[in-house]
Order: sequence, then C-alpha cells, then structure tokens
Amino acid sequence: MENKTTKIIKDVYVISETNKDGPDRWTKIGVAFVNRDESINVILDSVPLSGKLHIRSRKSKKQND
Repeated sequence: MENKTTKIIKDVYVISETNKDGPDRWTKIGVAFVNRDESINVILDSVPLSGKLHIRSRKSKKQND
C-alpha cells in the first residue's frame, strides 16, 4: 500500500489519430491528482474537441532515463 502522504500525480492527454502512415499524436493537456479517498481532481489547460481524455500515471525521472 502506498504512503498516504505521497501525492499521486497523473498526466492527462488527448490522443489525436493521424493518417495510417504515422503514429497517433499525444498532447498533454493537464494533470490529475488522486486524493486520499481515491477520488481524482483533474486540472485541464485545454478541452479536447472529441471529449475524450487519456489519464496515465506520471513516470518518475528515473523511469525516463
């Protein structure tokens, strides 16, 4: 079980499909915070036209290296 004093932060993306030849485009549009009661607060810098959001755990700096 995770330490409850650790803030869990997730990144919020919108995924735009590109043509068949290229990869989909991921655009980070905000962050999400998991609260102690496991509810989630989402803060967006923009709103996707599709209405679809993709929320995933933020990778630590160690995972990115």
